[in-house]
Amino acid sequence: NAEDYEYDLLDDIDSLFVQALGSLPWDGEIEMVLGLAGYSPYASRRAKFSDQEKLYEVIVGGFERNATELDNGQITWSQPLDSVYRLDKGDDRDNPQESTGAEYNLGLAHGVPGILAALLHAVNVPALRERATKLMVGGCDWLLGQQNKSIEPHSACFGCSVDGVKESRLGL
Repeated sequence: NAEDYEYDLLDDIDSLFVQALGSLPWDGEIEMVLGLAGYSPYASRRAKFSDQEKLYEVIVGGFERNATELDNGQITWSQPLDSVYRLDKGDDRDNPQESTGAEYNLGLAHGVPGILAALLHAVNVPALRERATKLMVGGCDWLLGQQNKSIEPHSACFGCSVDGVKESRLGL
């Protein structure tokens, strides 16, 4: 209820999140459960009653710095090398830097779809509209290109990850 909402109650938390997420470069998780994308629902809820431009700025900035922009304008995000959600941790689990490279997760919780969902409300922030839209459009274009080409009966439109299992774990 807007009448009962104390607008300044969480101002200190807002500032704490901006400070914590503003580390350059962002080297934490990027996904929805434990990562950068997970702060977007908080910002979205708070934006109904208070200015969340600073928090959205660090979220969008973190996604910009971690994005891979392809020659065709498509944009995607690889799981960080030391991510707990990474499927390919390399041969040396104590040294994740030895992993084989980019890994693109197609799941909502830990992958590119969750990042795109996290960017949705940032498009409504006038100062971030152009930047967030670029990420959204490039990311959606990339994601649509990852659809399974030959969909068999009872198979998923998207697999778990690019160049990985073509089935979705939701149906397993």
